[in-house]
Amino acid sequence: MTDTQHERDLKAIRDLIGRQFASVTWTEDQAADWSAFAADFLSDAPLFPAARPVSARSVPDFVARMKELPEGELTSFEQSLRGVRVMLFGNVAVAFGVCENLENGSTIHRGIEAFLLVKDAGHWRIAAQAWDMERDGLTVPEEFLE
Repeated sequence: MTDTQHERDLKAIRDLIGRQFASVTWTEDQAADWSAFAADFLSDAPLFPAARPVSARSVPDFVARMKELPEGELTSFEQSLRGVRVMLFGNVAVAFGVCENLENGSTIHRGIEAFLLVKDAGHWRIAAQAWDMERDGLTVPEEFLE
């Protein structure tokens, strides 16, 4: 059976999202891979964290903030991918990745990260990203979990 371009694109997008989640993981013994994280974004891609009121951040600003966290009370942050849903048409895609965050080895938080992706020169890149986290009255829908 041969892979269609559509199947190859879906795999590339899933791999990109998996790489994103893996690259932001850090422990007391291992630093996050912020270069790998930043490499998947277009240079001017905005990020929209869950905090409200909504405020766009650049990738360099987000990375700078995240690099400060291990020096405070957050000594480890392990992000795992728990599911991906992708809608794809030609050179554009929207994907939802379910993340599970293990903080300081004991506290678990889940959320959904939304990615707007574009394909250019054969490579998928993140044009924008936004996310929200579970809280009272808002849980990740089962159909988003793998």
